[in-house]
Amino acid sequence: GEGGDITITAGAGGATSGDGGSITVSPGAGTAGSPSIPGTIDIVNPDSAIGGSINILEGSGSGSNAITLKAPDSITTNREWVLPETAPVGSNVLVTDDSGNLSFAKYARKNMIYNGCMRVWQRGTAFTGVTSNDFTADRWRYVASTTGVIDVDRVIATATLRPFATYFQIDVTTADASIAAGDYAGVVQKLEGLDAEHLRFSLSNASDITLSFWHAHSQTGTFCVAIRNSDNTRSYVAEYTQDVASTFQRTTITIPGDTAGTWANMGTLSTAMSIHFTLAAGSTYQTTADAWTTGNYFGTSNQTNVLSSTANFFRFGGVQLEEGSEATDFDRRTYGEELALCQRYFVILEGQSTGAGSMQASTTAQTFHPIPTSMRATPSISATASGHRVRANGSNLTPSAVSVIGLMPSAVILSWTVTGGTQYHACGVRSNGANIELTAEL
Repeated sequence: GEGGDITITAGAGGATSGDGGSITVSPGAGTAGSPSIPGTIDIVNPDSAIGGSINILEGSGSGSNAITLKAPDSITTNREWVLPETAPVGSNVLVTDDSGNLSFAKYARKNMIYNGCMRVWQRGTAFTGVTSNDFTADRWRYVASTTGVIDVDRVIATATLRPFATYFQIDVTTADASIAAGDYAGVVQKLEGLDAEHLRFSLSNASDITLSFWHAHSQTGTFCVAIRNSDNTRSYVAEYTQDVASTFQRTTITIPGDTAGTWANMGTLSTAMSIHFTLAAGSTYQTTADAWTTGNYFGTSNQTNVLSSTANFFRFGGVQLEEGSEATDFDRRTYGEELALCQRYFVILEGQSTGAGSMQASTTAQTFHPIPTSMRATPSISATASGHRVRANGSNLTPSAVSVIGLMPSAVILSWTVTGGTQYHACGVRSNGANIELTAEL
C-alpha cells in the first residue's frame, strides 16, 4: 500500500472472534499514482479476473451465513460511494447524486404536490384577467388583493427550458408598482389532510420537509415561498434568489418540522396545509425568514414585487414537497397518473357525455353519470342546463336547472328540472355540446 496502518485491537474475545476485534486504518504518506489510496483498505481477490469482496457474517450462534459486498469484475474508473450522515426516517431507499453521495430518500409517491410538473390543465391553457381564487393549471390557485392584473399561460418547454416539458407562467398586464400594507398576490396549492398526516406536525417528532422547484423569473432578486397551516395562523417563510434573469435554476429549501402551533385536519379530507409562491406581499404579511411564526405570513421585506411592471413574468415548475431533509430527484409520474390525482378535485364531463336514470316526478329527472375517479367530496357543479337534453317519453326535454344530489365512487347523481315528463319512466341525458364541470377543490 501507501502507508495506511492497520491496527487490530483485541478485546475479551480476541482479535478475530467474540466481541473484541476491530480494525483501525490511519492515513500514511501515500505516493501519488499508486494503486492504493491513503486511509483506505484495498481488498484484492487472488483470482485477478474477479472483483474483491467483503463477507459480513451473521452471529456465530446462528450459523455461518454471510452478506457479501462485491466489486464488479471490471470497472472502467474508480468509484466512490459516500455514506449518508443522517439516519432514515420511516421507509426509505438509498439514492446517489452525480458525485456518488448516498442519501436516504422516500420511494415513489414521495411528492406531496399534485401537478408539480405543470402538465395537467383541464380548464384550459391560457387565462386572461385572472382574479383571486381562480384555478388555472390543475390544483394551482391564484390569490390576490391588489390593483395589479395578470394572465396565466402554460409554457411548452424548448430545449433551453428543460428538464420539464411544461411550466406555469404569469405575465403582468396591469402593474401595481406601489404595494400597500394589505396587498398581496401569489400562487397557492392546498394539501389534503390525508396526504399530510404522516408529517406529524404539532408533535414533538414532527418530520422535516424539503421543497424543491425550478424557476426562471424575468427579474433578478429575492423571492419568497411559504408553508402555512389550514387556518393561516402558523407560517414559515423562506427566501430564494433569481440570480440571472429569465434563466432556469433549481432551488431547494429544507423546512424543520413544526412541533408547535395547531395543525388541524391532519388525516381528514379537508385542508391541512398550503404552499404559497409569492408575487407581492405588503408589510402586513411580512415576517423574518427561516422560522416558524404565529400568524399569516408569506413574504419578507426583501420580496421582489413581480407586479411592478407589465414587462415582468414569473415562471416556475418541477415543484416537489417531500418528507425529510434531502431534496431528491423529481418524482415523475405518468400523465395518466397525474391526471387521475387531479381529477379527485376537478372533473370535466365534456360534450356528448351521457347519463341514464328515471323521472322522479314529471318535472324532475335523476341521472347517473360516470366519473373517471372517486372525488374528494360531493362536488359543486357548473353547467348550462339548457345545453343538455333529457330524453323521456320519446321526447327531448330541455332542462332549466341542474344540481348534484349524490356522489358514488365511480359516478355522480344529477337532478334535472324539466317539464313534460312522466313519473317513474326511464330517461337519459345527453349533452347538446355543453360541458359539465364538477369541483371538489380544497
